[in-house]
Amino acid sequence: LTIVALRFTNAMFRFTIKPAFFRTAKKKNKKYLFFKIFLLTNDKTYAILKAQTTRKETVTMKKDRSALVSLVTVGALSAVLVLLAVFGPMLASAFIERFDRPEGIYLPIVVTFYAILPFAAGVLLCLWKLLGNILADAVFIEQNVRLLRSISFLLFFATAVFAVAGYFYMPFYLLAVCAAFMVLIVRVVKNCFAAAVVLKEENDMTI
Repeated sequence: LTIVALRFTNAMFRFTIKPAFFRTAKKKNKKYLFFKIFLLTNDKTYAILKAQTTRKETVTMKKDRSALVSLVTVGALSAVLVLLAVFGPMLASAFIERFDRPEGIYLPIVVTFYAILPFAAGVLLCLWKLLGNILADAVFIEQNVRLLRSISFLLFFATAVFAVAGYFYMPFYLLAVCAAFMVLIVRVVKNCFAAAVVLKEENDMTI
């Protein structure tokens, strides 16, 4: 709108105001001469505004592209999760045979996997909704804060399951540590989003 207004004013001064007016104005008040030079001969303002608009559009396109790639990744991981739910026991047997592990770990691995499955599905569902909101330009909203909080709780429950399963198979302790670290990261991001939502609401009320 600012660019359109400047260009319209430029055209009005070019075609409707006589050069004699500016000669008279120069004698009376030098501000008219500056006004003429700035509007009729200086296009830097238009160039700056155009560059800023182009930069903003580029950043928006990159953000949308990144969110879309993440959304596709979440969809692919959901498909993989479904396949694992179907072929999980077969993969556990193949793992034990391939790496020559004791047969006694088969049941703990399968039970732990199916215990983790609902939490993994819940995390993917929350991520899907979160990325959908970001693509819709709804970033700093209360719903996204709730989604991040839900993800942190789901990861916490997964951490507890891995910690218990580690008693039967030691490598699950490593997964428990990784899950706990992810809980910490998600909680920090959630707190940042919550603070941003509060600031946004205060700014909206001020406006």
